[in-house]
Parts: sequence; C-alpha cells; structure tokens
Amino acid sequence: MVVTTKPRKRRQGKLLLERLHQAGIPASNCVRSQKTGEYTVDFDMANSEDFNAPGTDPSAVWAQRILEAFPQFEVTGCYDAIAHWRPHKPVLSATVFLRERETEATS
Repeated sequence: MVVTTKPRKRRQGKLLLERLHQAGIPASNCVRSQKTGEYTVDFDMANSEDFNAPGTDPSAVWAQRILEAFPQFEVTGCYDAIAHWRPHKPVLSATVFLRERETEATS
C-alpha cells in the first residue's frame, strides 16, 4: 500500500523565526496563535547553568530591535523571567508578544 502525503506548509511562527534570525535577532522560538494571530517570540539566556552569567537582554530591548527590523508589527506585551536570587539579577528568558499591524484599506 502506497501512502502519499502532501508536503506540510511551514508554520507561520517558524517562518517569522527564520526571518528574525536573518535580521540578526537570535530568538530561541516563535509561535503564532491560530486563534488570535498573535506571535510569541522567546529569547533565552545563553548559559543558564553559569551562576554568574549576565543573562539575556530584557524583553523591552528585544521588542525595540524587532520593531526596528519589522515595522509592520506592533508589540502587544513583554515579559521577563528574572533570577532575583542570582548576583546581578539576570534575565533568564524574555518573551515578546507581537501582532501584524492592521493596514487601512484605501478606497
């Protein structure tokens, strides 16, 4: 029995992740909600096992970099997971929530 499958279309979040990497933005993951259309972009600390590592940049910094590279998006939220128990209180992970700007139809 021969089973034929269609090649799967790349998911929107992974396409944006690829575009972020091409723009020099090292996101660790990107997913798009099918329900809301909102993107969740994650940034992780490079060396989380090193107790004195500086951490990643805060989500507000990543949001600004994304907006500079992709003005067609708007930021809907930011979240930082901060290690308050470590020296210098590094950001362990940063999350930026995005959506595409709605364009006005011209008549």
